[in-house]
Amino acid sequence: MVEDKTGIAHARSRLGAEPLKKLYESVVFPIAKRETKGVWYRQWPMVSLDGRTLDAAEELATLYHQRWEIETALDGEKRFIRRSSKNSSRNSVSRAATGSTRVA
Repeated sequence: MVEDKTGIAHARSRLGAEPLKKLYESVVFPIAKRETKGVWYRQWPMVSLDGRTLDAAEELATLYHQRWEIETALDGEKRFIRRSSKNSSRNSVSRAATGSTRVA
């Protein structure tokens, strides 16, 4: 049993390239015919490899956490603004009721 990502890397280095080579040979094959234009360069097929190494679930969790932090901060700001505007309107109502022009 592999316990973490480091263990996976160590196991991969112990095994070497042979298992990956066997997997490649059993799974990978050309899907285009020889006559298909734009797929071949001389005798070699054109290929593309995706070099991303990020774990999608880990990336999603990180982005969700960042969004949570932003939303929480914005909620705090909204509450502060609402409180400030309520206090401001209360002060103006009390000043109007008493006829006072002095700012509290």
